[in-house]
Parts: sequence; structure tokens; C-alpha cells
Amino acid sequence: MNDVKRHAAQSHVQSASGIVASAKAEIREVLPEQVEDLLQAGAVLLDVREHDERVRDGIITGDLHAPRGLLEWCVDPQSSTFITALRPERPVIIYCRSGNRSALAAQVMEKMGYGDVTSLQGGLVRWKTEGRPVAAPQAIL
Repeated sequence: MNDVKRHAAQSHVQSASGIVASAKAEIREVLPEQVEDLLQAGAVLLDVREHDERVRDGIITGDLHAPRGLLEWCVDPQSSTFITALRPERPVIIYCRSGNRSALAAQVMEKMGYGDVTSLQGGLVRWKTEGRPVAAPQAIL
């Protein structure tokens, strides 16, 4: 019986790229040239990459950091690890390396009640390809 259940479950597995495509169909994406205006209008920039990626590839200056694996706790006002700059009524621009994890993160944040969440199309790769500035992350104390 376990083999039958296992086989049935495997036949319904959706690919990671399929999940990302579904998320991108549901969320809004912004282009790198839109980011500065959105930040000046009060949006916050959230990086969902892992710490080692930030060290290796740099950051967009002024961002906040919540690794994708901890996102739900970092954006939950009831959590002890809540990032207070991330209020549900404040616009958020999420980025990652290529725009896939940020699309998933935007989808989750919308489900959690954040009303104005976007994903940076193409992520940091596109940002850098377009010649936009990248800085070294602040040292962690």
C-alpha cells in the first residue's frame, strides 16, 4: 500500500519552475528603473537571499534582510523576529538573485496580509547587468 501511495504522490508533484511561474502570474513585478522612485515614495527593499550570497555578490544599498527560509517569521508582527520596518500597510519591494525566490516571497507576504508587495524582475543579476550600484553588506556584529 505504501508503494501505491508513494507512486500516486509522485505523479502529482509540480516542478519548482512551475511553482515560480504560478507565483509570477499572481504577483506584481517591478523593473530596476522603477525601484528608486518607489523607495522615495516610502517603499522598503527586502533581500531574501542567504547571508553568504549577500557577502559574495553584494547588496542594493539600504535593503533589509530576511532569508527566504525565515521570511514568514520576519514579516509576522506577532513573531519575536519581526522586522519592524516591514509593516503590512507599507509597500515592499523584494529581491533575490534572479527574481524567483522573490516572486515566491511576494506571494507569501500577500497571503499574510501585506497589501503592496512587488518582486524585482530579474533580481540582483539584472540589477548588476544594467550597471546599477551594488555595495558590500554591513558587517554582522
